[in-house]
Amino acid sequence: MKHDTNLTDFTLAEHMRITDAEVAERKRMLGLTPAHEQILAGFDQAIRECAEGLIEDFYLQQTEFTQIQAIIGDADTLKRLRASMRGYVIRLFSGNYDADYVNSRLRIGKVHARIGVPPKTYVASMHRLEHHVTTVLTESYGYEPSCGALTKLMLFDLGLVLDTYIQGLVNEVELARDEVLNHSERLERIVRERSAEIRRMTQIDELTGLFNRRHFLELAKDACDKAKRGGTAVSFVFVDLDRFKRVNEALGHQAGDRILAQVGAVVAELLGDDGIAARHAGDDFWVLLPRTDADGAQGFGEALSARLPEVEGLLLTARYGIASAGQGSYPSLDELIAIADGALHAEDLVGPSREEPEEGETIVFQRSQLPGA
Repeated sequence: MKHDTNLTDFTLAEHMRITDAEVAERKRMLGLTPAHEQILAGFDQAIRECAEGLIEDFYLQQTEFTQIQAIIGDADTLKRLRASMRGYVIRLFSGNYDADYVNSRLRIGKVHARIGVPPKTYVASMHRLEHHVTTVLTESYGYEPSCGALTKLMLFDLGLVLDTYIQGLVNEVELARDEVLNHSERLERIVRERSAEIRRMTQIDELTGLFNRRHFLELAKDACDKAKRGGTAVSFVFVDLDRFKRVNEALGHQAGDRILAQVGAVVAELLGDDGIAARHAGDDFWVLLPRTDADGAQGFGEALSARLPEVEGLLLTARYGIASAGQGSYPSLDELIAIADGALHAEDLVGPSREEPEEGETIVFQRSQLPGA
């Protein structure tokens, strides 16, 4: 999580928005008055005299519980806890319960939560400590339990400690929520990416990078419908590479695939922003050119024919069948395809480059004449 400020610039009380006014309100609700604070301060010297033995007896009682033994863990930790508890008991009778005192209690709560002391265990320990301290002071120093001063102060402390427990849980929930949200965003991103990849795989011809036949038909139909509604021209170009079967036989299928991929790249480069192209099958390509009449389609074919010699260093040739719509005449996409296909295979559109080579002749592909629209 990102923060606008450094967390270490603030006290725990400031983090938890426990102001001086909030502290005063808590004391008032518990009935902890300045008079009670003075009563406690009156036993400062007495508690210093008996604190060591009092804490020793308290921990003898605490370590009778297996659960508390497990939390303490070892002798060194017990030693540190005894020193810390001695300091706390003495401070209970300081008579000064200001912001520094409040922060010390909040820190205690944070430490206990961090080391895994359950609230029920902490509350029970506080209850035993209060009873132990009250008994010692009553029997040896004249403390009057009925005044309720120690009880009220330790309840005040307990509230602060439990607040840090609760805040810790809230923080854990927020962190868990952030982790869930981040994980969810990652999953959504992965799903989007994989969905896009699946869409791409179902729409794109893997070899050429152009659209496949099915997706081309979907896009081309929409483009034809749009042209009809807008009264604009649209042209369909059927491209067939000459004698490509002989290319595969002479150079091998891997070379043939490489050539088809390069032709596809040239077609894509010449398309423009709105053009749509697909590998129809084998060495056939379909091209739809929105806002393009027959002359524009002829220009596309000429540009493609001029680029074909770049492919694999061969003088590739191709035939083109062109069908255009516009000026009030809008055949359907299927009709445009049929017209272009018919033009492609018309006898008078076959150039000399279509002739099969003689046995043993080296294959050289020369540019054919472009058919008219």
